Amino acid sequence: MDVIVAGFSGLRRIRAVSRALPCSAALLLLAPAPAHAAPEVGFPRYDLAKSCAPIADKQGCVLLETQAKADLAARWPAASKKKKARCREAGEQQGGSYVAALGCLDSE
Repeated sequence: MDVIVAGFSGLRRIRAVSRALPCSAALLLLAPAPAHAAPEVGFPRYDLAKSCAPIADKQGCVLLETQAKADLAARWPAASKKKKARCREAGEQQGGSYVAALGCLDSE
């Protein structure tokens, strides 16, 4: 079985692979990634100086936000994409708060 891929110059290699693999496996190797895969939701990056500006105890606010950021970073990889998106938005709605994002991650 010969498989011709437009713009690909390695026809010999494809022939060798297609002989070694069943037809369905060869097609899987050539299939594009699913288009419906949602992009990963990145870790939030908030400006703590800006977030803590309206707070009277700025040093305490920055300390609390820094601790919440560390906790959030440890738990972020295990969260679902849907929850990450929702919690990132929750933090943004609170002026860029890791405490709010972490609270969202703790809920539900």
